[in-house]
Amino acid sequence: NERLKSRLGQFKASKELRLIVTKVYAMTTIVKVCFQEDIRRITLPKENPFDQLVKEVSRIYKGKFPNGIQVRYIDDEDDHVTVTSNMELLEAFDMSQATLKLFITPQSAEESDSEFVKVSKDGQRTAVLNSKVSKEDLAKEKKAEEAEKKAQAEAEAEAAKALAESMAKAAAKALLEEEEKAEAKKKAKEAAEKKARKAEREAKKAEREAKRKKLLQEKAFRAKLGTLFVKDVTIPDNMEVAPGQELKKTWAIKNNGSVAWPEGVHVGRSNKKGGIIHVADTKVPVKKPGEIAHITVVMKAPMKAGNHTSANYFLVHDGKKFGNEFWAIVKVKKTPKSKKSEDDVKEPKREPKEEKAPKNAAPSKDSKKDPKGPCLGMHFIKDINIPDGALMAPSQHVTKSWLLKNTGEVAWPIGTKLVALRGSFGQDAIHEIKTVVNKGEQYQLDLAVTVPLKTGKHRANYQFSAPNGDKFGHKLWIDIRVSKFPNKNQLRTLAKDFLADEKVVDALQAELPMIIKEIRQGKKLASIVEILLTKRPELKNHQFVVFLQPFLQSAEKFMSLQLDALIQMYSILAMTPLASGATPAPEKKKHEKKTDLPKKQAPNTEKKGSYASMIKSAKQPQPPAKPAKKPASPKFKYESELKQFADMGFKNLAAVKPLLMKHNGNVQLVLGELFNTPM
Repeated sequence: NERLKSRLGQFKASKELRLIVTKVYAMTTIVKVCFQEDIRRITLPKENPFDQLVKEVSRIYKGKFPNGIQVRYIDDEDDHVTVTSNMELLEAFDMSQATLKLFITPQSAEESDSEFVKVSKDGQRTAVLNSKVSKEDLAKEKKAEEAEKKAQAEAEAEAAKALAESMAKAAAKALLEEEEKAEAKKKAKEAAEKKARKAEREAKKAEREAKRKKLLQEKAFRAKLGTLFVKDVTIPDNMEVAPGQELKKTWAIKNNGSVAWPEGVHVGRSNKKGGIIHVADTKVPVKKPGEIAHITVVMKAPMKAGNHTSANYFLVHDGKKFGNEFWAIVKVKKTPKSKKSEDDVKEPKREPKEEKAPKNAAPSKDSKKDPKGPCLGMHFIKDINIPDGALMAPSQHVTKSWLLKNTGEVAWPIGTKLVALRGSFGQDAIHEIKTVVNKGEQYQLDLAVTVPLKTGKHRANYQFSAPNGDKFGHKLWIDIRVSKFPNKNQLRTLAKDFLADEKVVDALQAELPMIIKEIRQGKKLASIVEILLTKRPELKNHQFVVFLQPFLQSAEKFMSLQLDALIQMYSILAMTPLASGATPAPEKKKHEKKTDLPKKQAPNTEKKGSYASMIKSAKQPQPPAKPAKKPASPKFKYESELKQFADMGFKNLAAVKPLLMKHNGNVQLVLGELFNTPM
């Protein structure tokens, strides 16, 4: 007891522990139970606490309560309140402000007449009961009170439900309004976009119409332009000049058109393909109809002795030439041989006859600043690859090669570069001379460039530049046509080049069994080409493959070429008969090819320009076949169709005949059955 009093005193002194009844998150409650001199702490749950209390007390004080227990506590008015149910004990928990101490006594056989106090939920004392009947009335009242609480809870739940439904309806209405606003906004945006697209189409149409009118106006204006050669002002025809001498040729040109020459007219010359090359450092004055202008062009005499005619020059406006052409004719005199050093012999060449150039003549950029120094020179000999007008695919990586010759007096300086002048592509491509190229030696120049994405004609111009920045030698160029896919004639040419290579034919012949196997497995032509290029990487860079491969991967119309492609390979590789029942041909030997074709050849039924005729025309020429004897049997019903198979390269024609009879002469059905027959 002393120890309990001491602990109670400690609890009272501590503000934080003044509540002995501890509520554990609305789950359990700790109470003190006093029985005679024994005091214990018991944890009771919030659910059915009175039942749990009776159970625990009966367990702790076993045999002490044969007739049951009586539970009381002292309220805030010092009244002893009897607890007989779970509800009453819960109310005691709610009303307790400090320690809830429950006093336990045994229940006598006869109910005690001692008074007990009924305590309502709000903590007010309502009655003092001392009879059994009063207790029953109290229980009824409590039931009524519980029913009232339940009804109140249900009413609150209904109200909450009604509120939730109202809020849900309001939210749905708001959401619907938002959706309607979003839909209206979307429709307005679509209408605005439609209007903008229409305006853009109209603007493009107007732009196209304006361009068309402008082109017509320019065409009409060019028709009014004209030139007429009058005379040679300098360097008359057949004038003798030294080899390699720099010449300033001046012509008197008359404006015989009906309008004045506009600003921007310049001098041009033709290239080998008929294109126009801009002649740099030339000035064309503005002249009215009937007036004469002096046109000066700086050129260089050839090194070879004899009569020479320059390129044809003309005036150009907006990329179109007009008027008469004019040129120069010179006679290069022979250089007398001498035992002197080459430098002494060629020294006079660097001192040409002085000629008074017209005032409007522009100095040549290729001329040396120091006339006494050694003269650098370079002549173009030929295009090793990619001729002018070659067909290229967009963004294709190519290497252009020229064969050049050092025609100067000394070796090209180390560090000499091929630099871009002007053009529609290849401006960042530079080639540097890193080896010694002596006078008179030839040099192969390789330049890697990337073809433009834009289709059409493109040109890149280059010239040699010495380490000091002086340009010299012939101008070089790359003239190409860019096409997304070649036309029929271009494709035929590419295929001929492709199949004219013996290495290509050998590779296709070696891989033909693989190709047939892949087709029988149902693979598409694009996949088969990928496998072929993986096994034969040397075919990747061929122009025909470069054009064909992207379209095999993207265009569905090429997928129908699978069977046709196999047939054409048979026409090329006739020495590899793989049809059902065919006898394998012996290993191919050079200049030893046999054929069992009939003597009479059927006319070619393939259309001109078709893929099949194109590939057949590209085949390597074969030695003439040995004439076969005419069959004694009567003429076959489908003789013309059978000869088509002979033209394709099929040898085992006996195996084809029953299939032609079976399919009533349908060549496509026969081919399908042949290629679907297991090997």
